[in-house]
Amino acid sequence: MKKFLALSSITIATLLLSSCSLLYPNWDSGLTPSDPEPSPTEIVETPTSVPSESATPSPSPTVNKKSASVVITDAGVDASAGVIYAVGEVSNVAENDGICTITFTGAGVTKTATAKAEANVNRTECYPLQISLKGLPKGAAIVTVSYESHSSSGQSKAVGVVVP
Repeated sequence: MKKFLALSSITIATLLLSSCSLLYPNWDSGLTPSDPEPSPTEIVETPTSVPSESATPSPSPTVNKKSASVVITDAGVDASAGVIYAVGEVSNVAENDGICTITFTGAGVTKTATAKAEANVNRTECYPLQISLKGLPKGAAIVTVSYESHSSSGQSKAVGVVVP
């Protein structure tokens, strides 16, 4: 009976530990949990009320990019952390060279932050994007997530947030 219990315990432990690899969301990316964190998001302020002028418009090359289907999977305000956040994905593209951008617009103020995107099986994931609540106007605002790569670009629908 002791041998049966010991064998059963070892078998159950082996099955439980081997199933952990199924729960790791980026199993095919080559990254492990011990890899360094992605670079932090970069915040860039863009005033919406100041028009920019250019002496001579420069011709821009025409590049036919694939339309990226960007969807915000989660967005909101984390008052305890002092940030507005958004998590997005590009459902029709799987590539590693893209950049995701969160854009906050409220009461005439626009702020953006960017982060590297990562391919995940058959779609592209945007790392959690965050913008600090410092300096943001209180009240209703909108958040969008856009995606840009060498071959694809797109923007999500706006999601409403309330800055406390």
